[in-house]
Amino acid sequence: MNDEYLRERVHDINDMRDQLLGRLLDIDTPDLSLIDQPVVIVANSISPTQIAQVQKENILGIVTAVGTKTSHAAIISRSMDVPAVLGLQTSLSNIKNGEQLIVDGSSGEVVTAPDHHEIEKYQRKSEKFKQQRKVWAKFINQPTKTLDGQNLLLGANVSSENEVENALNVGADSMGLFRTEYIYMNSDHLPSEDEQTSIYQNIVSKVNGKQLTFRTMDIGGDKLVSYLPNIAHKESNPFLGYRAIRYSLGESSIFRTQIRALLRSSAYGPIRIMFPMISTISELDQALSIYNEERQNLINEGVPVGSVQLGTMIEVPAAAIMIDKIISKVDFVSIGTNDLVQYTVAVDRGNERVSYLYQACDPAVLRLIGHVVRMVHKAGKIVGICGEVAANPQVIPFLIGLGMDELSTTPTQILKTRAYISRINSQTAGQLADNIILNAGTTSEVNNMIQDFTSRMPE
Repeated sequence: MNDEYLRERVHDINDMRDQLLGRLLDIDTPDLSLIDQPVVIVANSISPTQIAQVQKENILGIVTAVGTKTSHAAIISRSMDVPAVLGLQTSLSNIKNGEQLIVDGSSGEVVTAPDHHEIEKYQRKSEKFKQQRKVWAKFINQPTKTLDGQNLLLGANVSSENEVENALNVGADSMGLFRTEYIYMNSDHLPSEDEQTSIYQNIVSKVNGKQLTFRTMDIGGDKLVSYLPNIAHKESNPFLGYRAIRYSLGESSIFRTQIRALLRSSAYGPIRIMFPMISTISELDQALSIYNEERQNLINEGVPVGSVQLGTMIEVPAAAIMIDKIISKVDFVSIGTNDLVQYTVAVDRGNERVSYLYQACDPAVLRLIGHVVRMVHKAGKIVGICGEVAANPQVIPFLIGLGMDELSTTPTQILKTRAYISRINSQTAGQLADNIILNAGTTSEVNNMIQDFTSRMPE
């Protein structure tokens, strides 16, 4: 059909088809938004969109047969401080609705129908973890600095106003990544310019002058929104397809609305805007052109606009290689290691069968990160990292050694990470980083170098 709106209604038909078949075959098709009491969610798989449908207080844990610890669903569960075991290697068919489960997100274990000995064992483990958190809590109001006094920003990756508050409560130095796509995922309609402005404005006010980075919507891949045009369909390779900045440039009216809303919010405090998944210089030029056009349009309309810095994610190897050209056009960059690892080693980060290849300590990935940091600092600009490795103790010494300006992680990891950074000597970490880049040829060699370094860190 020529009419775009009517063409998209095929998804409504498909939804009705699935519900009808479910009734005829006596198969439940649960709506997670209807969960009204605290439960452990057990499923074959779960998407970030489905997790976002559930009230946080009603998710005690998540268990799935399919998935990995580096999937978007896992990242969101960590940001919500929800224990999750994704890609459980045993059958879920023996788990019955209403029975008691123990979900240990730290070890990846799930215990069904536990006896009193198992319950006591995990209660002791839980208590020990609570005591460790009390130790980390001493770092809430402390600056983020290394053992030898090197300062850096420790930011938070957040998706909502509530998560911003949680990050501030644990003393985050900045909001290194606000995932604006969740504004769309948590809505049943396309948010208007005024609706988005109100949300962004509230967040600007909450951070009270702290550095705040909004990433324009990173829709696509496994983050689908049914009401958005040309997105609610399956692709052969969704993580290589119509997503992130590609979607924004292709659906420019939606992108322009978001840019205008972000610019309007800057009147209430300084912000940074960051474009996701830039692959080419021409994509960046198009995004910057739209930004400049809408900024001028608002000024012509007499709408106040404040201070804005522009940046881009470095998630694609092509962007990392061309960083010297990219950094000349923006104020800062942030390395998104979750996708950078995936694209560098050519592995689907959500596929448990090849997850062994998804290694943050892969020397090729670390060399790319090192190249980006050197080129950005050579240009006299700022570089941060907002992937999962920002809280990975196996990688943090390497990042500190490179002189990374900002690490951004989930709010629940802030205090643990700050405490860990306080034990690192940046000078010896610099020697470690140089040694890895020059000499490491395998992941195991990298791990051995880092293990040797961490074994000599003070307690």
